[in-house]
Amino acid sequence: MVINTTTGNRAGGKRITRDGVRCVVNHYLDKAGLKRPGISCHALRHTCGALLYQATRDVKIVQETLRHANISMAARYSHIIERRQARYTREIPVKV
Repeated sequence: MVINTTTGNRAGGKRITRDGVRCVVNHYLDKAGLKRPGISCHALRHTCGALLYQATRDVKIVQETLRHANISMAARYSHIIERRQARYTREIPVKV
């Protein structure tokens, strides 16, 4: 089954809505056995923003990709990554 994320047949050829995207993502999370509290379409959006910032270190790219009107919203992802990398406990040697 191929799903076009820009338009949908049920939408009469119009752009798919946010609810439509959420339904598709939730369907495939269910199908993969991954649907549970904390795992959602919105959580995947946050993961995308954090990983995109981690890879590019460019808040403007995150803002454009996630279509945030205000760059301060996109800047939150930079704080998440910087905070994670600044943890002092990461320097403690652990043998596995």
